[in-house]
Amino acid sequence: MQSELRWFKEVEKILRPLDVRNKNKQGKTPRELFTEEHEKLREAGEKWIKDTATSCMVVATLIATVALNASFTVSDGNK
Repeated sequence: MQSELRWFKEVEKILRPLDVRNKNKQGKTPRELFTEEHEKLREAGEKWIKDTATSCMVVATLIATVALNASFTVSDGNK
């Protein structure tokens, strides 16, 4: 998705401002068309980010638990 958006912005830079605001036969601007065409890709990216964040949170919790337990098991840990 990032590369697609980068490509869109590069093409947008070389167009005249009037062309960016013009609408096609269906009455859509280039931005609206891009958003509509890439909706599924955006949803897939959003799901991937959420899954990755969940996995990272689980790993972070495990690491924190092990670190906490290790701090109490060191000799004279809680004195």
